[in-house]
Amino acid sequence: AQWGAADASDESTLRATLAGLQVASGDGAWRVEGLGASLAADGARLQIDLDGSDLPVRTPWFAALADDARATLAGRIDVVTSPGGWSLAAPALQLQVAEGPALRIEGSAGALEAGAATSAWRVELVEPLPRARMGLLRSALGRWVPDSFWTAFTDGRIDAASAELVDGQWRGAALRVRGAEFATADRWPATEALDADLAWDGERIDGRLLAARFGALTLTGGRISTLRVPRDGVAAQLAIEAQLAGPLQAALRFAAAGAGPDLPSLDLIGEARLDARLRWPASEAAGRSLELAIDVDGARWQPVAEAAPLTELRGRLRADARGLRD
Repeated sequence: AQWGAADASDESTLRATLAGLQVASGDGAWRVEGLGASLAADGARLQIDLDGSDLPVRTPWFAALADDARATLAGRIDVVTSPGGWSLAAPALQLQVAEGPALRIEGSAGALEAGAATSAWRVELVEPLPRARMGLLRSALGRWVPDSFWTAFTDGRIDAASAELVDGQWRGAALRVRGAEFATADRWPATEALDADLAWDGERIDGRLLAARFGALTLTGGRISTLRVPRDGVAAQLAIEAQLAGPLQAALRFAAAGAGPDLPSLDLIGEARLDARLRWPASEAAGRSLELAIDVDGARWQPVAEAAPLTELRGRLRADARGLRD
């Protein structure tokens, strides 16, 4: 460390350059090592300018990682002390996680007299985050999103994200997902160009599905949410409800892939609207389940090759693991 002092009219300004600092919580859950900073103290005020050093970081969000995350942290922190307490403000910290997101952090903390410390922080994504750099996000959301979801999630990006941290507890977050793609090893159709706006209130995920393609089927609307709040290390179950439209034959193939291969092959031609309900459990062994309602209007059916076709068919078909029915 390097120290210096400059006399003022009735106070002194103390300046210092520090390197290799370590900051950790009492229980060791949070730890940052290798901090470098310039300090300027003037009476009861302290200004800390972080130099953006490369740091190993350990937090409870990344507990599943074998090694500490690497990150750079830069920005200014202002601290004011008084006989009755202290306050801290960070107007614009910049955190860049290696192989992860670039974040802007702003907020404040403090304590008055003998009261407990309070804090309020806001974290925002600075630039779009592609799927290839979501490893830390996967670790942080492990209790809320099944591993099989991340395995199927092959491409896409988070265009925008923000989160609120109050008194050490996450109070909510919002994400804007664009261009996501999902592919599975079984008969399920691939999902392309999925756009979604997601919100998390600290316990549950809830969001809107804005656009997507499932082969020849197009998403017209939908929602994604958690059915069960994660408890005791058990991840939540995702529920997806979607409305689709497209060719009737594509709808029947979708039903056969999701509900079961034993559905009968029907020579139906026309357009269809689908209401789909998908349950994505925490355990891959439990398997995903799909319930479908297919609305048909003006379809054509050729039940016997030599006979005249039936036309202008209308009605609703239902499909699930038990098969196809009216």
